Amino acid sequence: MAAVSHTQHILVVADDEHLIQAESALLNGEGFEVVLATTGAEARERAHLHQPSLILMDVDLAGGDVAIDTARRILTDQEVPIVFLTSRSDEGTIAQMRTVSRYGFILKSSGFVVHREVIRLALELFGEHQELRMSRDMFRSVADLAGDIIVRHDAEGRWVFVNKQARKVWGLPPGDVSSMDYLDYVQPEDREATKHAAETMRREQKPVSNLVNRLRTAEGVRTYQWNSIPVFDDQGIYAGFQATGRDITPEREREARIQTLLEERELLLRELQHRVKNDLGLVQSLLSLQAQQISEARAQEALSEAGKRVGVIARIYEALAPPALGGTVQLKPLLERIVADTTESVFGGKATLVTDIEERTVPARLAVALGIIVNEVLTNTAKYAEGADRVTVYLNGVAPEAPLTLRITDDGPGYPSAILQGESYRLGLSIVQSLVDQHGGTLALSSGEGSGACTEITLPVE
Repeated sequence: MAAVSHTQHILVVADDEHLIQAESALLNGEGFEVVLATTGAEARERAHLHQPSLILMDVDLAGGDVAIDTARRILTDQEVPIVFLTSRSDEGTIAQMRTVSRYGFILKSSGFVVHREVIRLALELFGEHQELRMSRDMFRSVADLAGDIIVRHDAEGRWVFVNKQARKVWGLPPGDVSSMDYLDYVQPEDREATKHAAETMRREQKPVSNLVNRLRTAEGVRTYQWNSIPVFDDQGIYAGFQATGRDITPEREREARIQTLLEERELLLRELQHRVKNDLGLVQSLLSLQAQQISEARAQEALSEAGKRVGVIARIYEALAPPALGGTVQLKPLLERIVADTTESVFGGKATLVTDIEERTVPARLAVALGIIVNEVLTNTAKYAEGADRVTVYLNGVAPEAPLTLRITDDGPGYPSAILQGESYRLGLSIVQSLVDQHGGTLALSSGEGSGACTEITLPVE
C-alpha cells in the first residue's frame, strides 16, 4: 500500500483478541494509527472522538447483531467508510451487511494482500464519493441561487433534479419528484410541440434553444423560454436532458402591448389617410366649382389646373399604404400607378408611354414629391410636345444609399431655348424645381437634335 502523507486513524471494532492483534499489526505496518474498541458503545464514543478515516467492523462482535446496529448508529452522526470483517460469506450474512452503507467486506481468512487492497480501495472510493458529493452540493447551491428554473430529466421525461425555483414555480412538495412528469405542467396546447422538441434532441443529440411554452404554475399560467442539452451515460447512451427555463411572461405582455399600440397606430393612420384623401377631394371639387363660376378663360384654366394637381396628390395618398405615411414606400408600384393615371387623363391614348422603373424603397415624403414631379412633367409633355408619339419614364438607383435618377424623355420638338436657358419656366416646371430644391436635388433640361425633350432629376435619399 502506498505510504500516506499524514497519519490516518483507523478504528478497529472487535472483541476477538487474536483478530485485534492481527489487524493492528497490519495497519501499523502500513502507517496507520489504530484505535481499538471492543463494544458498540466504545466504538461510537471513539468514532466521535477520533473521527477515523475508516472503520473495520467485525460482524461477529458480541456474537450477534451488535456490529450492524453500531455501524448504523455511527453513520447517523458522521460520514465514514465502514469495511466489515467476517468469517462467513453466506447469503444471510451478506444480506445483513447490505442493510448498512458499507465499502466492502473482508473474509478473515483472506491474506495480507486482500486486506491491504480492500482498505486502500475503500479509502479511495470514499474520497471520490466525497468529491462527488461536494460537486453535487456545489451544483445544488448554485442552482438554488439561480432565479431561473433548472431541472434535469431522465430518458422517460421524469424529474431527477429540480432546483428551489422550480419547486416554488410549480408548487412542488418537498422530497422526491422522480414519479412526476414535466409534461403534466405544460399547457395542453403546447405539449405536442414540447414533446417533439425533446424527442428531436434525443434523436439528433443536439441542444434545443429558445423553446417557448406555457406552464401551469402556482401563480397561474406563465410563459417560459427553455434552453436544453442532452445528457449521456458513461457508455454514451442518451440518459435524459438538463434544461433551464426563464419566465418571459412580462416580455410577452410588453410585446402584446406594443403590438396593440402598432395596430392602433395603423388604424389612426388609415383614418388620417382617409380624411386627407377626402379633404383633398373636397378642395378639388371646390376649385372645379369655382372654375365653373368664372368666365375669364385664363382664370378658369388656372383653377382647373390647380384642381387637377390637388387630384394628383389625392391619388398619391390613396396609393400609399397606411404604415407608409410615416415610414417608407416602394417606388415602383406607386410611380407606375401615377404614370398610368396621368397617361389616361392627359394623353388620351395619343402617345405610347414606356416605363423602366427599378425597385427602390424611399421615405414617404420623397415618394410624394416624386409622384407630383412625374405628373407635372408628363402633363407638360402632353401640352407642349406636339407630335410626340413616345414618352419614356426611367428611374434607377437600386443601391440603398445611392441617389435617385429620374429621367423623362419624349420624341417631340424639345424644350424652347428660353426654358433651356432658365429665362422662362411655366408653372409646372416651377413646381418641379421647387420640389427638387426642397429635397436637395438637381434639375437638368435638355433637347437633342431630333430627339425631343429630356428632363433629368437627381435626388439624394436620406
